[in-house]
This record gives sequence, C-alpha cells and structure tokens, in this order.
Amino acid sequence: MEAWQITAQGAPRDVLALGDLPVPEPGPGELRLRVRAAAVGMPDAFMCRGSYAFRPSLPFTPGQEVCGLVDAVGEGVTVPIGTAPQALPRRVFLGAR
Repeated sequence: MEAWQITAQGAPRDVLALGDLPVPEPGPGELRLRVRAAAVGMPDAFMCRGSYAFRPSLPFTPGQEVCGLVDAVGEGVTVPIGTAPQALPRRVFLGAR
C-alpha cells in the first residue's frame, strides 16, 4: 500500500515522503480501512516538527481523522466488510492504492 510518511522532523511539506508499505492485517478487536481521505490537522503538523506531546517514532504516517471502507476485520469484530465509517485511528497505517 502507498502511504505518506514523516521521515524526519520539520515542516510537513519538507518531511513528507510517499512510501510503499506492507498491507497490515487487523488483530483481535481491530479493523482495517481502505482509506479514501485523511485530515492532516494541527496536531499532525506539530508531530512533524517534534513539538507535540505525543512523539511517534520515525517514520510515521500522519492523519488523525480518516474515512474509507472496511476491507478486513480481526477476531471479534462485527462491523461488516464494506462499511464506510469515519474514524479516529488508534493504530495508524494510512494508504490505499
């Protein structure tokens, strides 16, 4: 899958790079979205600069608000494949081909 990732700390326009990542498999209680849109807001910009309280390890994929289609579910998830939610992801792997 393709995903925009932050590869260093700095202004988002300077540190975003499009990468090719393995497609993650959802674990128990998780689902996977085929992301159609992601909002990159102020917290994401602060994370890019390393000035936010939460500092993910590099590289990371920004986008704390997403929408798309459920394309896989883990054990115990009852959300049907094809559901189109918007979400605040707990574990972020954004991207879709």
